Amino acid sequence: MSTNRLFLVIGSMAVFLIVLITRLVFVQIVHASDLAYFANKQQVGMEPLKPSRGSIYDRNGTILVYSRDEVSFFVNPRVARKYGKDSVLAQKLADSLGYNFHELKAKIDSADRTFCILKGIDAKKAQKMRRVVVDGLEYHEDPVRVYEYNALASHVIGFVNYEGKGIEGIERSYNDELAGKPGSRFVLKDGKGAVISILEENYKDAVPGANIQLTIDKTTQLLLEKELAAGVKAAKAISALGIVMDPNTGEVLALANYPGYDPGKYMDFSDEVRRNKAVSDIYDPGSTFKGISFSGLLDLKLVTPQTVVDIGNGTLKYYGHTINDHISLSSLTVREVLRYSSNIGTIKLINRISDNEFYKYLRSYGFGNYTYLGLPGEVKGMLPPPVKWSKSSKGSMAYGYGVSVTPIQLITAYSALVNGGTLYKPLLIKALTDQNGQVIQSFEPTKIRDVITPETSALMRVLLTDVVEKGTGKKAQVEGVKIGGKTGTSRRIMNGGYTKKSYNSSFIGFFPADKPKYICLILVNTHKQTGITGGEVAAPIFKNVASVLSGKKSETISDISLVSVSDEDDEEIIAPEGGKQESQTKDVFVPVTQIKKAASQGAAKGIMPDLRGTSLKDAIGLIQKMDLKLTWSGTGRVVEQSIKPGQKPAKGSVIELKLQERAISGVNIY
Repeated sequence: MSTNRLFLVIGSMAVFLIVLITRLVFVQIVHASDLAYFANKQQVGMEPLKPSRGSIYDRNGTILVYSRDEVSFFVNPRVARKYGKDSVLAQKLADSLGYNFHELKAKIDSADRTFCILKGIDAKKAQKMRRVVVDGLEYHEDPVRVYEYNALASHVIGFVNYEGKGIEGIERSYNDELAGKPGSRFVLKDGKGAVISILEENYKDAVPGANIQLTIDKTTQLLLEKELAAGVKAAKAISALGIVMDPNTGEVLALANYPGYDPGKYMDFSDEVRRNKAVSDIYDPGSTFKGISFSGLLDLKLVTPQTVVDIGNGTLKYYGHTINDHISLSSLTVREVLRYSSNIGTIKLINRISDNEFYKYLRSYGFGNYTYLGLPGEVKGMLPPPVKWSKSSKGSMAYGYGVSVTPIQLITAYSALVNGGTLYKPLLIKALTDQNGQVIQSFEPTKIRDVITPETSALMRVLLTDVVEKGTGKKAQVEGVKIGGKTGTSRRIMNGGYTKKSYNSSFIGFFPADKPKYICLILVNTHKQTGITGGEVAAPIFKNVASVLSGKKSETISDISLVSVSDEDDEEIIAPEGGKQESQTKDVFVPVTQIKKAASQGAAKGIMPDLRGTSLKDAIGLIQKMDLKLTWSGTGRVVEQSIKPGQKPAKGSVIELKLQERAISGVNIY
C-alpha cells in the first residue's frame, strides 16, 4: 500500500472518530437531558384511573343510587400471536379465571378479531387481572350507574349522562362531590408502544366520590308517588306534584312529580316530564294564599277571628271589577271568611293593612326569592313591589292572584305559618360521608328569620283546622287525627291569558294540628271535566298520605266524589282582577247554575225553592234569606229537603237537608 493511500485511510478514520466522538459528546453531554426526557416519554406512559362515583342514600341509610364499577377484558389474538404470547396469555387467563388452558389457547389461535373474554366484572374482583400485562390482553372500564328503585325520587336524584356527569337533580348539584378524584398509574412500554409492565411504586389510587345522605324518606316518597298517580287517574288530570316536609326543621321528607321517569333510561323521556316542577314552575296559588294574607292581619292585630266583615250578599264592585262570591250572605266573621274561602271578605279585610306592610310580610315568608333548596332550575317566582301595583292588586294578591310562587316556596312559607312563626331554609341533604361511612360534612336546619309571633301562628293553626273540620277542606279529614289546612283553586295561564279549561287544584295541610310533625302540599293540574277544586281533587290525595303517616289505617276509596261544576258555582274560583281572559267556547256545565238562579228567585218571594243539586253553602245563603233555621246531615250536595219545594214556610221554621256526594264509579284511590 502506498504512503498516500495509507495517510488517506488514517485521515478518514480520524475524521470518522472525531465525528463520532463529537456526536457522542452531544448525545451524552450536551443533549443528554433532552434525549433522556424523550426516551423516558416513549418508554413510560401515564394512564388515568377513574374514581368510583359516590352513592346516594335516604335518611335511614337505604341505598337509592350507586355505581357498579365494571371491567370488561378483551383478547386481541393477532397481537398475541405476533409476539408469541398466545400460550402465555391463555395460561394467565386460565390461572386467573379458572378456565381450561387448551380451550383458551384454541380460541385465541382460531380467532381473527378482538373478542371479549370477560364482561361486566366488578372492579374490585377484577383488580388482580388489571395488573396482568401480556401482549394481546386489553381491558375497558364500564362504570354503570344503578338507580335501585327505578323512578323513585327521580326528580330529586336526577341522572348522569353517558360520560358519567350529573345532568339533573342531586346528581348535578353535587356532581363534584360525587365524582371523586381520578388516580393514575405509570407503565413501561416498548418501542412500539406496547405495555411491558406496570410501575407499582408510582401507582396512585383514585379517590372515590363522597356519598350523600338525603333527608328524603324512601317509604314516604313511595307513598306520595303512589297517591299522586292514583289522584291523577281519579281526576282525569294532566299531572300532579307533592311535597312532604317537617315544618319544624325544613327537612324535605318526600318530593314527587307525576308522571315520573326512570333516570337509568332518561333518554326515553321528554324534557317536560324530566323537569322538576316543584322548583322550576310558578303558578298563582289561589286561596291557599289566604292563610298567608290573614296571618299578617292577625299578627298586626288589625283583626281578630271574631271581627265581622260585610260581604254585600256575595257581590262587590271593586275598582271597575265585579267580584261575585260563592255565598250570598250579608256578613261573615274572619273565621268564617277563611272557613268558606270568601274572596270578597278577603279583599275587604286586606285593605286594613298598608301596601308596604303587606309586601313586607310576603317577602319575609320568602316569596319573590330563592329557597336555596339545592336543586337545579329553581326560580324566584314573581312578587311585584308596591310601586308596581294597581289599585286592585293588593286585593287580588290576598286571595292568590297577581302573585306567582313555586310549590317549594309555598310549603316553606306555610311551615313558618304553623311551626311557631320561624322560616327555615328547606333542607334536602343530611350529610356527606366517605366510603367508610365517616361524616365529611353534616347539614343542620337553618333558621332564616321569625316571620310572625308564636301566638299568631297558634291562632292560624286553629283557624286552618276549622277550614278542614267545617269548611272547604272536609275531604282532607282523617278520623282520629286533627288536621289543619287550606284549599286552593286557580285558573292556569294559557295563550297569554287565564283559561277556564285548565286549573291548578291544590291543598296544603299539616298534622297533628296542635303540634305539627308533617306538612304536605298537593298540587294537581286538572281539566274542567270532573272535579276541579282543591277540596275535591287535591284534598283526598292529602288524606290518603296523612292516613299512613299518622299511623292510621290507610283505607281504599272506591268511589271518589268528583262533581262537575261550572266556574260560577265553584266556591273559590273567580275571574282574576284585570286578568286577560282566554276566549272560550260556551261551557257545558250549566245545570247547577240554573238551579241556583231559580232557587234564588223563589227564596226572594218567600217560596221554598228546590234546593236539590245545590251546595251546602248556597243552600245556607238561600235559607237565611227566608229567615229559617237549618240542620243537615252528610256532605256534598243537597239530595233531600224536609220542606217541599213550592211551600211557603213560616219564619223561624226548621228545615232539614240531606247531603250526599255524587260519585264517579270505577275510580279508585289507594
